[in-house]
Amino acid sequence: MISRDTNTIKHNSIAGGSNAKGILLKSDYNYVYKNTVSKTKYGIYGYGDNNKIYYNKLNTNQYGIYIKGDGNSIKKNIITSKKDGIVVTGMKNNIQYNNIKSKHLGIYIYGHQNLILKNKANNNKYEGIRIFGNKNTILSNIVNNNKLHGIKINGDRNLISKNSAKSRGIKVNGDRNTISKNKISKNNAHRLCITGIKNKLSGNKN
Repeated sequence: MISRDTNTIKHNSIAGGSNAKGILLKSDYNYVYKNTVSKTKYGIYGYGDNNKIYYNKLNTNQYGIYIKGDGNSIKKNIITSKKDGIVVTGMKNNIQYNNIKSKHLGIYIYGHQNLILKNKANNNKYEGIRIFGNKNTILSNIVNNNKLHGIKINGDRNLISKNSAKSRGIKVNGDRNTISKNKISKNNAHRLCITGIKNKLSGNKN
C-alpha cells in the first residue's frame, strides 16, 4: 500500500490473491510504471489525485484499474480483465492509448471534464465506453463489436468525435452534446440513439 505522496512504483511483478489489490494507492503524485500484475481482483486500485499510471500489464479477475480522484493520467496500459478494464470516478482525468480486453465494460467513467483518447475496447458484454457526467471528451477510440453499445453516455455538453463504434453504435442521453465524425455500423438500428435537446450531430458515417 502506498499512503505517502510522490512515490515511484516500477518494474514490479505481482501475482496471486483472488480478492487482492495488486497495487494500492492512497495518495497523490505517484508514478506507477511498467509493473506486471496478474490473478488479483484489482490490478491497480487507488484514491488520489495527479497520479501517473503508465505502461503496466494487468491480467485480473475483475478490474484492471480502479481509481477515484482528479487529474490522474492513465496511459498505454495493456489490460485483460474478467469484468471491467478501467473504472474512474472524478474530474479532469486523462485516459489515453490503453489496450483493453475485458468481459463487461471496457472503460467506465463517472465524472466531468475527463479526456478519453485513442483507447481500444472491443468485444465487451456491455459497452466499450460508458460515461455518466458532463463536458467529457471522447475522441478517436476504437470500440467495435460490443454487445450493447460501443459508447453510452448520460450527461450534457460532452464531445464524442472520430470514434469507431461499429456493430452497436452510440447512445447518448442528455443535452447539448456534440456527436461528430464517428464511424458506425451499416444496417443496424443501434447506430445512433440520441435523447435530449440541442444536441449536434454531424459527419457520422458507416
